[in-house]
Amino acid sequence: MVNAGSAVAHFVKLLVTAVCMRYLTEPYRAKVLPTTWCLSAFRILFMHSILGIFRFGIPFTSASTVTARCFRSFYDWYSYGIEIVPLALLTSGILSAYQIDDNIRMLLLFLGTIPILFPFAVKQKESQVRKFRLLTDIAVVLQILAITILGLQNDNYNEEDDQKVAVMRKAFQMFDTTKSGFIDTMKISTILNTMGQLFDDGELNSLIEENDPEGLGKVNFDGFCKIAGRFLEEEDAEAMQEELKEAFRMYDREGNGYITTATLKEILAALDDKLTSSDLDGIIAEIDTDGSGTVDFDEFMEMMTGE
Repeated sequence: MVNAGSAVAHFVKLLVTAVCMRYLTEPYRAKVLPTTWCLSAFRILFMHSILGIFRFGIPFTSASTVTARCFRSFYDWYSYGIEIVPLALLTSGILSAYQIDDNIRMLLLFLGTIPILFPFAVKQKESQVRKFRLLTDIAVVLQILAITILGLQNDNYNEEDDQKVAVMRKAFQMFDTTKSGFIDTMKISTILNTMGQLFDDGELNSLIEENDPEGLGKVNFDGFCKIAGRFLEEEDAEAMQEELKEAFRMYDREGNGYITTATLKEILAALDDKLTSSDLDGIIAEIDTDGSGTVDFDEFMEMMTGE
């Protein structure tokens, strides 16, 4: 039978999740990893709302046909998972934003799934169970909404940090010449020098050990961000552009408006004598996007700022 109250509740949840998804897909937020986790949670809830509207708002779903029974079973299965999955996704996103240790994050997520893995066998009428699950579902939506809003208000979600990530991603890609998703830890000092960032060798080595505990000599992008992010300084955009122009003029001694890739290789080799010829070729290929054998100021700016 049609249950108008449940259908309306699912419709309200649909509107709330749609607004949240719209907010999370704004250009700069859409690129942030924690936001991606949150968006996944809301997508699951959005789909559940649509299923709920069909389940309780359309008469055919109450029929005794095979199709109707299968739909009801699928809705019940989906509702069962909805009690934990969205909250787990969102929690993982928020914890990753605050750079919580991966092991602790997994432990918290496991503890959160215990009620679902080992549910209490309480004998209740089906209508009571459905009502309880619907109330739980709404509570989860409100909890996710509150945590998301608080998380997005935190500094981890601001546009300046997103720009930092873009700079670090560009630098990481330049030195990940094999496209393996990892870079050698010995190259991090070179990257920081290339970006014009000051750093303390002792602090850098300590951060590398912290993010490469097994001593593999490699870190992924997340590890690189945790290391390099400590040294990136806030700087006025116009002042930075002027400094970069001045640096470019130093290498463009003839005033041609460009420097050769050979010159750039010499600069990079001077910054780090451990870079192999293959490493340098890979970096140059990332910078000299048009294959001209020269690097103009725009390409130089892109290399230094990631924009």
